[in-house]
Amino acid sequence: MNSLFAFGYAMIFLLNVFYNSITVTYTPWQWTADTGRQGYVDELSEAELLEILQTTAGRPMDKHVYVDMDHDGAREIIGVYADERGVYHTWYCGAGRGGIYESAVSFVNDYEIKAKLVHVNGESMDDVFIELLGHGSETHVAINACRWVGTSKNYTILALRGGDIECVLSNQYGYVSMNYRGDITLNVEAYDGMYDAAIDAYILHTWKDTYLYYDDNTYNEYGARLIAEAEFLGFGNAAGVMSQITAEQEKADVAGVSYAYYVRSNGIAHIQCEASLDSGDIVYGYYTVRYADGIITADAPVFYEGQMAPYFSSLHVTY
Repeated sequence: MNSLFAFGYAMIFLLNVFYNSITVTYTPWQWTADTGRQGYVDELSEAELLEILQTTAGRPMDKHVYVDMDHDGAREIIGVYADERGVYHTWYCGAGRGGIYESAVSFVNDYEIKAKLVHVNGESMDDVFIELLGHGSETHVAINACRWVGTSKNYTILALRGGDIECVLSNQYGYVSMNYRGDITLNVEAYDGMYDAAIDAYILHTWKDTYLYYDDNTYNEYGARLIAEAEFLGFGNAAGVMSQITAEQEKADVAGVSYAYYVRSNGIAHIQCEASLDSGDIVYGYYTVRYADGIITADAPVFYEGQMAPYFSSLHVTY
């Protein structure tokens, strides 16, 4: 009898497969030989969801993540593959009992699975990376695609809202991730680390971070507000920080260094350094520090090559 049930469900599965989406309903008393499961099941395994996703997409995923996006106790899969042109396609597959994708014909204790294409990148890329962005009651999935040569890269952020998978942001420039402190960082690239006087051009590939926040609807950027030196030196510990920075910057072959100061409302500040060399070249870099209650923290300043700016994204900016 069990083998008959398994055969019946396999036939239902095959009949429901189509290109863009699939729905399969499992009853609470399902039992299959490959899973060894009997009785109620709260979620399908990573292997089960991935198999359904790849069958629906008609090809294997290059990378995937298995995560509970809406924190309802059942995990979903987001998978990505590149087509023959190097364009990345992002697919979603989720299942659950009584709520994730409940349809009019399903029973309270049934399982409904849906797999579908949710995003196609706007250009061809060389690689893709998946990052998770945690926001308390939900976890977003960031799809970062990039080229190995040059500065081209973009990101898309997915959220599961009310049982529907959505693109919160699509094909935005940069690489987005969350660090161990909980900061959402947006990394951008440029060739702005050095001015070469001999060729009258900027050179030196740089990677720079800005910072984003989620307002329960979309993402925004914490802007870097340019402030006067006197305002910066008004922070506690600022004089000690500047003493350390000037010792590192003002070297024998440096004709002079000019400084600029930026502050963000998320407790991060930057000290931009423009070092003019005896050769006529100019080297650009900035230090990042953290502050709280008007005092710069004891963390050592971190140096990055390149030029700071008030914003690096096309998102709404908050100063």
